[in-house]
Amino acid sequence: MEVFSVEHNEDELWEWARQTAASAPLWSDERWERINATLGIKLAEPDQQAVSWSEAA
Repeated sequence: MEVFSVEHNEDELWEWARQTAASAPLWSDERWERINATLGIKLAEPDQQAVSWSEAA
């Protein structure tokens, strides 16, 4: 994983965070964990009651 240096501007930081988070499946617990870890804050809790597409069908 790339380490982000302070020379990067804020737009580059958000783009890097978006790309890092996007490398996990959409709306998965892993994706939320990556987003939270990348930004160093907790943006969201993984949904404990989420229904997968296979369960909903």
